[in-house]
Amino acid sequence: AVVAAGAAGLYVLYRKWCDYCEEQEDAVAVESYYVSNAKDTPSNRKVAGTIADADPWLERSQLLIGTDGLRRMAEASVLVVGVGGVGSFAAELLVRAGLGKITLLDGDTVDPTNRNRQLPALRSTEHQLKVVVMQRRLKDINPAAEVVALPMFLDCDDCDELVARGGYDYVVDCIDALQPKLFLMRAALKHRVPIISSMGAGGKMDPAQVRVSDISETFMDPFATFIRRRLRKQFGIISGVGAVFSTEKPDRNAIKMTDGSNYKKSSYGTISHMPGLFGLHAASVVIREVGTKRKVH
Repeated sequence: AVVAAGAAGLYVLYRKWCDYCEEQEDAVAVESYYVSNAKDTPSNRKVAGTIADADPWLERSQLLIGTDGLRRMAEASVLVVGVGGVGSFAAELLVRAGLGKITLLDGDTVDPTNRNRQLPALRSTEHQLKVVVMQRRLKDINPAAEVVALPMFLDCDDCDELVARGGYDYVVDCIDALQPKLFLMRAALKHRVPIISSMGAGGKMDPAQVRVSDISETFMDPFATFIRRRLRKQFGIISGVGAVFSTEKPDRNAIKMTDGSNYKKSSYGTISHMPGLFGLHAASVVIREVGTKRKVH
C-alpha cells in the first residue's frame, strides 16, 4: 500500500511537470507565430536614431504608432480650452503621447471643490492658476514640449482670432460656458481646424455610456442636444464638430445654480472618474488622427 501511494504521488508530479512543459511550448509557439507573421511597418520596427532612442520614455509609444507617428505628434500644435476635470486629463495624455506644442487656455484658479476630479487641484495648489499648475506638470513630463499658458477666460469675440492666428493642428474644447463654446466651434470650422468638444459629463456616473461621434450623431445627451440646436440656429452649422458625449440620463437632483458669471448659470455634481474619462476620449481622438492619420468620427 505504501509503495502504491508513493507511485501515485510520483505520477501526479510527473503529470504536473508534463503540463508545465506543454504550457511553455505553447507560449513559445504563440510568440514565434506573432514574430513570423508581423508586418514590416513603423509600428513594430525599431530604427536606430529615432525619437524613442533619444527619449527612452517614448519607446512604448513608438512600438504602437511608429517613428512617423511620433514625429507627427512632435511636430503638432494643439489648443486645449479649459483645463478643469476634462481638459487637464486631455492635456496630460496629449503630452504623454509626445505632443510637441500645447496651448492651455483657462482663467480659473484651483478651488477646494476641484480636488475630487481635476489634475491641477491639490491642497498645495489651491488659489493658483490652473494653467500655470498644469504648465509645470506637463513640462515635468516632457521638458522638450512647448507648453503655452494663457490665463484668461475665453470670450466670444476672441475665438476667431485665437484660432486663426494660433497655427493649431487641433482644438480640444473642454469648457461648459455655452456661448464661448459655440463661437469656438464656429471659428474652428471657419479656419478648417479639426475640433473635438466635450459635452455633458456632470450628473453622470456610468463610464460605459461615453461615446465619440460627430455632433450631428449625438443622442440621449441633453447638453449635446442643446449645442446641436444652437449651432444650427445661430450659425447654420449641422455637422463637422467631433463630440464626446454620454447616453446616460443626468441626475436632475445633482444640479446647483450659480451667479451666471463667465457665461455659466448652473453646475452639475461630478464624480472623480467621469470628467477624466471624457478627457481621455478627447485626447484619444487627437492622438489617433494626428499620430496615425486615421479619421475617428
